[in-house]
Amino acid sequence: MGAGVITADALKFEAADAAVNLTGANVVNKIDGAAKGLIFKNNANLTVGGETGLVTAAGGADIEVTAGNLTIGTHGMTNAAGALKLKASGTLALDANAKVNSTGTADTSFEANAVNIGAGAKVKTTGGKINVKTDELSLPSGETGVLSSANGAVTIETKSAGKTMSVAVSGSPAADIALASLDFIDSGTGAVQLGNADTGNIEIGATPVNAPLSVTSRDTIKVTGAVTNTNNKDISFTGNTVNFDVGSSLAAGSGKTKIVADKVQLENGTFSGTGIFAVQKKTAGNFDVGGGSTFLSDASIGKLAAGNFSNVAIGAKDNAG
Repeated sequence: MGAGVITADALKFEAADAAVNLTGANVVNKIDGAAKGLIFKNNANLTVGGETGLVTAAGGADIEVTAGNLTIGTHGMTNAAGALKLKASGTLALDANAKVNSTGTADTSFEANAVNIGAGAKVKTTGGKINVKTDELSLPSGETGVLSSANGAVTIETKSAGKTMSVAVSGSPAADIALASLDFIDSGTGAVQLGNADTGNIEIGATPVNAPLSVTSRDTIKVTGAVTNTNNKDISFTGNTVNFDVGSSLAAGSGKTKIVADKVQLENGTFSGTGIFAVQKKTAGNFDVGGGSTFLSDASIGKLAAGNFSNVAIGAKDNAG
């Protein structure tokens, strides 16, 4: 099997002890069944697990729709420890109550222009990483544990450069990926990563930190609400500008807070914590602090001094300046 083309309404695999590799421009509507491992490409809309479910073992699964939408049906997918990759050129959707479960430490990734997760649908891996890369993310309202990694990292990132993100922010215009909260993520001790080096502006409203949190943007990260860290996790913000707006606050607990940016604007926020607060330049080279510095002004330093941190560290030894 390989690059040959299959055209069919439905395929049911009976290959629990064999790997299946179908990488041609297949035109299949539905797949179910079992395989030790599965690589499958489809050139039309595809539903996986709509009839009886799809089971993969140590070889995992790599399923890509090159022209159309990929839907995980109500019977869902069960996987072992092999990596699980789902990708679509259009929308990747989980029907209501669909489950994508990996019983081993399988890394699980979704990539599509839009990802829609229906009510009661869940994605779970036992210690593997979960990555969702998209420009639109629709989640079931108020549900928790939608993405559950059992102590593996969970990343929500934009697919296209410049797309924006927000957490716990209302109002218009909404960000491209607007998250009501981070409660849909259950990463245990695993880190939560928001954005990437190509993501546009990110705004963070009132947010409790339940796992190590890393926020990354190519542009501005703006905090507009109260960020609370009663679980004492590490927090990092990386962008060209990091701005704590009027009315914002960070109660960092004993966790380490790290900001990497060329402009750090803290003068309008309130800060407290007993751990380390580190600030360093994103762009290597000489920099000034204090006074009216655009990197870190007197007013910003004063806010950190009032926060009673065990240490405020400015700069980094690997900065070439």
